[in-house]
Amino acid sequence: MRLKLYTCGKLKESPLLALVKDYQKRITAPLEIIEIETRGKKTDVVNKLLLQAVEKSPVLFILDERGEQLSSPALAGLLQRYANEGRECGFVIGEADGLPEEIRSKATHLMAFGKATWPHMLVRVMLLEQLYRAESILKGHPYHRGY
Repeated sequence: MRLKLYTCGKLKESPLLALVKDYQKRITAPLEIIEIETRGKKTDVVNKLLLQAVEKSPVLFILDERGEQLSSPALAGLLQRYANEGRECGFVIGEADGLPEEIRSKATHLMAFGKATWPHMLVRVMLLEQLYRAESILKGHPYHRGY
């Protein structure tokens, strides 16, 4: 299973960056994080760069507040299915104002982390934790205790 994470903005040295690095180390699947620089760029320029970046991803999970709320086992199941098919999975976290329809329409899955609004830098950590959890579920590791 190959994973790509497309994000807007760069994380600076912070507790969030420490968490990102920690989950990156824990995830054993090949994982690439593509950060689209936003500083000094207009939103339409950032969205164009993001659209170009995601064009090559065969399976796209786009984080969107209107998306489906997947359980951890359900996400693990989807990742397993795509891994069995030899497909790479890309995950997109847009800017604070969301993503335009031209990017959202590329989604294989729109997914949300609940109905609350989350800062996009925190969503990066939450997504990496869920990817690690999904991998743990698939390996039968006790990190995810289930219910």
